Amino acid sequence: MRIIADLDALIDQYEKLGAPTDAAQPRSDLLASIDQIIAAKPCSYDIKTEKRKDLCAKSTFRDRYEQCKSVAERLVNGGTANEEKRHMFCQLFAEEQNLRRSVVLASDPTVRTAKESLLASLRNHGVCVLSKGSIEDYYPTLCDGSDKPSKALSACTKVSTPQDARALCASVNDGQSNERPELELIFEAVFANL
Repeated sequence: MRIIADLDALIDQYEKLGAPTDAAQPRSDLLASIDQIIAAKPCSYDIKTEKRKDLCAKSTFRDRYEQCKSVAERLVNGGTANEEKRHMFCQLFAEEQNLRRSVVLASDPTVRTAKESLLASLRNHGVCVLSKGSIEDYYPTLCDGSDKPSKALSACTKVSTPQDARALCASVNDGQSNERPELELIFEAVFANL
């Protein structure tokens, strides 16, 4: 099986990737490093307003918010909160923490080496994770379109050669101490042994 996934899958969809067990510890170490970076400079990783609006629009978040609101009202009126209710408050902000992790994972140079090592290991098992974030982060500038499919089609008209595609991605470690264009490595992994 081969898979191509957005970078945030390392954070909140990892179990669904079918990653090898030997990648679990490097991933855990990477997330711990990211959490330390966020803890050291929390204000540096505030969530953009549009991302926060998207997050709040999710029904699961809205449901958790309403539950926490009712518990908060109970506390204000002299009630108490059991362990389950305290856990509910922590979970309310878990997705926001994952958004912060995504920002650090995609952009902080101090985690680059560990991230590239993990991504190389995953590629060797057919799990190809985009190091920049999502496929839209690889589009050339000025891709027009009112929605994702339109922007993707616009990108396709602007990327017509292998050189065009290579220019849109960074060179990353291939797992053997060589720097190569990331998209080359991903397509090699996808089409290997077919």
